Amino acid sequence: MGSQYNEIELLYEEIRRFACLILNNLSIPKENKSVIIHSPHLTLLLEHITTVIKLQIPEATYLCCICLMNLTMARDAVEPIMTFAPAKESAPDNSTLQSSFQRKNSIDARDWEIFPTSKRITARKPTPPRQRRSTSDQPWLDDPNSLLRSLEKLMRDQQPFLMSKAFSVEGESIRWAVGLLRNMTVKHRHCVVIAKTEIPALVLGVLERTPHHVIKWDNNSTEEMALTVLDQIAASPAGSEKLRDCGAKVVLGAIQTRAGGSTIVRNKISSILECLLR
Repeated sequence: MGSQYNEIELLYEEIRRFACLILNNLSIPKENKSVIIHSPHLTLLLEHITTVIKLQIPEATYLCCICLMNLTMARDAVEPIMTFAPAKESAPDNSTLQSSFQRKNSIDARDWEIFPTSKRITARKPTPPRQRRSTSDQPWLDDPNSLLRSLEKLMRDQQPFLMSKAFSVEGESIRWAVGLLRNMTVKHRHCVVIAKTEIPALVLGVLERTPHHVIKWDNNSTEEMALTVLDQIAASPAGSEKLRDCGAKVVLGAIQTRAGGSTIVRNKISSILECLLR
């Protein structure tokens, strides 16, 4: 019976992975983005994608992040995706399911707690879920099952994988989550929302923990996308205040001294620091 259950589970995982791959292909053409965003089934689609991200299912999470990144390249897609929170009656109880997706060979979280940014993140005591799921006019911030909070949790939980140069689906999840955030932080009003989360500190942590040398921060690399996110967040008053509180000036100043001939890195850091000094 046990082996049969394992076979069914493996088959289901493969079906889910193929479904995510198909969604990725469908979300690339411009005309398809509009069809998906204005579809009456968008809520159901976002519910399933949010559940995958919240559970951090290894073979599917990074694909869901890519799909959302593709969709948010259409500017009218950013708001419905960023502010998505499942209806309370349909919010899944993931406590039982979570155990099936525990990583067997994860990096010890203590390995990354030596970084200043991680201390700023973990020092804050999280609000218990029951208290956070109160009625609110901003459920995307108050509901731990919202897409934004699930993305924040993903970035926090997967931080240790940033310390390795080895390829991993967890590292890819971080990469494409940052790519999604790059699209979600173009407008100031969206940066104001992001500034109310731990995401700015987590994106800063991407730069602080990367094992890659600055000269390898090419266009569309995780680090280059993280710099773009910080640059866009810093352009809003709420965002620049949040980054100052995160100690961004110290972290970015140290990176700038190592930038050498990397014009992209030096220019973006200069732009961020200029906003922080206003």
